[in-house]
Amino acid sequence: MLVGTQVASADDDYEIKQMYEHVTVNSDGSAMIRYDLIYDFDDDMNGVYVSQETDQDVKLIGSPTATVNGQSVGSFSAGSRYGLEQKRDGDVTQFRVHYPVKADHTYQVTWTYQLANVAKRYQDVGEINWKIIGANWQTDLQHTKIVIQLPKMTYQTLQAWTHSKSATKFVVDKQAGTLTYEKARVNPDQPVEVHTMFDQAALSTATQRTGNRRAAILDQERAIAERAEKTAKRDKAMQGYVTWLAILPFGLLIRLIALWRRIRVQNKHIIETPHNYELPSDLPPAVVGWQLRDSGAAVSTLFSATLMDLLAKRVLIVSEEPTKKWRKTNYRIQLDRTTAFNDFEETLLTILFGEQVEIGKSIQTQTMQDGESAFAKRYTDKIDRFEDQVRRAAKPVNLIDHDAVSQLTQWQVWTIVAAVAVVVINGAVWVMSSAHIAGWFIGVSVGLSVLIAVVAFAMAVKIRQIYTVEGWPIAEAWFGFGRMLRDVGQFEVKQVPDVMLWDRYLAYAVVLGVADKVADALRQAQLEPVDDMANFVPIYVAYTMFNPSSVSAFGVASSGSDTGGSWGAGGSSGGFGGGSGGGAF
Repeated sequence: MLVGTQVASADDDYEIKQMYEHVTVNSDGSAMIRYDLIYDFDDDMNGVYVSQETDQDVKLIGSPTATVNGQSVGSFSAGSRYGLEQKRDGDVTQFRVHYPVKADHTYQVTWTYQLANVAKRYQDVGEINWKIIGANWQTDLQHTKIVIQLPKMTYQTLQAWTHSKSATKFVVDKQAGTLTYEKARVNPDQPVEVHTMFDQAALSTATQRTGNRRAAILDQERAIAERAEKTAKRDKAMQGYVTWLAILPFGLLIRLIALWRRIRVQNKHIIETPHNYELPSDLPPAVVGWQLRDSGAAVSTLFSATLMDLLAKRVLIVSEEPTKKWRKTNYRIQLDRTTAFNDFEETLLTILFGEQVEIGKSIQTQTMQDGESAFAKRYTDKIDRFEDQVRRAAKPVNLIDHDAVSQLTQWQVWTIVAAVAVVVINGAVWVMSSAHIAGWFIGVSVGLSVLIAVVAFAMAVKIRQIYTVEGWPIAEAWFGFGRMLRDVGQFEVKQVPDVMLWDRYLAYAVVLGVADKVADALRQAQLEPVDDMANFVPIYVAYTMFNPSSVSAFGVASSGSDTGGSWGAGGSSGGFGGGSGGGAF
């Protein structure tokens, strides 16, 4: 890309529907190049270009020409919107056709130019070594055809080698003296190099260089072929290793699922009551959450459930606060009465109101959302103590089969580690290998491994819900209650219009993972509040402020805004033109 030009970079700006290149090699070693490209534009643009890289020997001679849809394009002058401009940047010359194009239109553009010393004449053979499709095309070249026409004569010697990631080769026709390359689609990262030797008599008017070249060319191509063969064998071996390696995490996942199912059968995990309409016990919601999930219970969920439970018991009340900011609502949570609190409830109240907890103490929700407030510091300092107190309160009842969970967790970890290892190894193989390992194979292996890792990781919840034979009936009673809450609608709520009952249910719904459903049903039902609560915020509104997601942000300080081609297995034979390409601007 040249400085001061705006070059399209998105593939959907335009497509090159056809690329035909005809090279006529003259007897003096020069070559006349003719490009015929058909463009299909999705956007309005300013024109198109091709570029040609040269070297110390190969030079541009004469003046290039161009046509658009068969009409000749004149020379470009400053300020004009039309014309052929020739710009040079180092060894790369760009032939820019300024021609405003319209979206949804097709244009056929033809360039012709001449290069000196493309073919070299030695005492024994003539040689062309040319990266005929360079690495600087912006988009795919569809329906590509290249024809190299050597001087007319009867050839005794005419050999050609093609170097590219693709398996497509130049086809040699000795009788016609042509080399032809055809491919349905050439990707921008798949440059093509042609290396050919032929009878030196074809270059009858070219300057003859000293020495012979045939043996060196054959040695060079033999070395490239040997490297390609070694790479192909290595890639095949790698593919075999990767295949067997990809089976490992799959086998581990099957073993994990089978073991999980067997343990559930042994521990009699049978769902007998799809919906349980009775509250299984009066244990605090946080204790229930810990008994069902153990260490898998998020502390934000436990905190949210406890806070909602205290609201349901009318220990805490939430009222709307006037604010000076338009459309900005603030709320105040206040201690309305005291009762016999357990340890973790006392800690929660201390986090809310400070060390002196007394009736009338309050805090604004705006303050709770401030990561620099005293509340944020109390939350950060005391939340671990709160979690430990919940754990100790739940300890007398052990529902979970910890031995089974430990065994399943080991298999889960092994499965994830194996899947990640396969992804990493596949990445290393992709970097180390050549085009001989198909991209689809690596893609399938990586995709399958990622899927296995995701499935194994997702099983964490199921693994933690392995209960003892004695613990399963208790756990299933709570899960049945949760299924009832999950399926609740405003009709069911209105049939039991007890606000305090549903407020309490909402606290348990938090640890059962269905609080959003219950809060939505309560909002739609619009139950009449009890007389002494008419002026306070309904609990389903309070839930929007104190749900687990909101709680997880407590104590977090706010932060500022963010600122902020290769040639295939054997390598290249060293031809000129690697920086050639084309595009639109």
